[in-house]
Amino acid sequence: MSDKATIIESESRDYPTALLGKAVSVFPRLWAIGNLEILKERLIGLFCSARCAGGYDCEDLRRRAGAARCRRPCYQRIPFTNGAGVSQLVTARHATIVICPARSIEGMRIPSDWVKPLADNRLLVLSPFERKHRHITVTLAEQRNRFVAVLASAMFVPYAAPGSKIERLALDLLGCGKKVMTLGFDQGGRLTTAGAASVTADSLAGAIHR
Repeated sequence: MSDKATIIESESRDYPTALLGKAVSVFPRLWAIGNLEILKERLIGLFCSARCAGGYDCEDLRRRAGAARCRRPCYQRIPFTNGAGVSQLVTARHATIVICPARSIEGMRIPSDWVKPLADNRLLVLSPFERKHRHITVTLAEQRNRFVAVLASAMFVPYAAPGSKIERLALDLLGCGKKVMTLGFDQGGRLTTAGAASVTADSLAGAIHR
């Protein structure tokens, strides 16, 4: 299944207010598939390194993060290409999610797991990349991460591997005053030392909405 993407110009009323200002020159036009009303809600970003420390199951952390936030609109950015690994969160009952692929979504084939959430108006697929960017690259992934960081009100980083791009991004965001939450088992505690709020999986829902 494929769906036609809606183009959102910076002058449009649907253009996210979080991007207004300097970000407009970087992301002057967006492409969207799904419920644009989600952009009016408070959005939470999710970043996590592919491999977790201390025996934690990163995929389980992502699932629990989605379950904890299922009653309120939130943003979920899954660190897998082409949307792989997001089905657990997308199909979670009542979850409201924005997915930002690191590529153009014009002519994109919609995964079967996304069809019902799109029909239920609880999923938005959003991209700042035009049609020529049809394939994911490291550069596009980094640009997408910055896009998400500006779009989201706060970030949840369950785990950032030492020296990883996710850790550097989280530290940069903390330095800019962005709220960042972590599960607190990052090696050396660099995120918590830099000011990230340490939460547990069980207290995540309350911490996100404080």
